[in-house]
Amino acid sequence: MKIYIFSILLAFISSYVHAYTCEGTDQEWTPEHYRNSDTHTIEGPYSAEQVEKKHSYFPAGKTESVPFGASNEKWERFKEIYEPGDQLYYIKIEHGKNSLEKYIIVRDKCVMGRFLLSSRGMID
Repeated sequence: MKIYIFSILLAFISSYVHAYTCEGTDQEWTPEHYRNSDTHTIEGPYSAEQVEKKHSYFPAGKTESVPFGASNEKWERFKEIYEPGDQLYYIKIEHGKNSLEKYIIVRDKCVMGRFLLSSRGMID
């Protein structure tokens, strides 16, 4: 029960946008981490412009489409991490009925940030 409450609290405190510093090998990342798995899908690298074009929606009550629709403000904060030379990857993780979809920013094999698209039964 304590673990369940802690998980809910952790999910509540966490935001959709996270920034990391890469110190040591535990943060090093390569696409092969995901490409060699039956439960993971990875696409990319993408530019920010490519991702925005793919995910442009009309927020409720608006007449203009914006990247990620109602989540545009969170996307804009996420993009502040992005620097020239960074790479954006789309990742989908599936375990049975549970799934998680996100974009990550990778700089020099370091995950600098993530943008959560959807989560069903999983915490990122």
